[in-house]
Amino acid sequence: MTVISISSDRVTTQGQTAWCGVENTCNKLTKRVDKIPAHFEPTRDCKVAVDYICDEYAQARSSEAYQGKPTKISKCLVAGLVYFEDIPIKTFTILVPLQVSGNIKIGDVTVDTDHYYHVLGECFLKVAEGGKLVAISVSNIM
Repeated sequence: MTVISISSDRVTTQGQTAWCGVENTCNKLTKRVDKIPAHFEPTRDCKVAVDYICDEYAQARSSEAYQGKPTKISKCLVAGLVYFEDIPIKTFTILVPLQVSGNIKIGDVTVDTDHYYHVLGECFLKVAEGGKLVAISVSNIM
């Protein structure tokens, strides 16, 4: 399992803008009985953050850890998710945290809003009791 933490002023700033647009909606979402993350509709600002990630991806994927991964992002699925408890991440996914409450980890990497994360293999997203992660999820990357 490999999780790569990426620092990008452009993505971080856009993530803050996106959070302002979804904060009211996300604060109303509650933990689901079926343990599936709650969903919110990604706004235009969320999609701009994803555009920036796609632009930066070629540079970020320069290490051997990306072997077998696409050389660029030409197609992907974008979702707004609110995680309230542990959940497995099973496929190559990019997460952009918009809000972090409590101790959140992807594998052994502590999550914050100053980075976004390439999750290159199967691992667990761990949410401390009472914690919450609001994030833009980019998956089905081709």
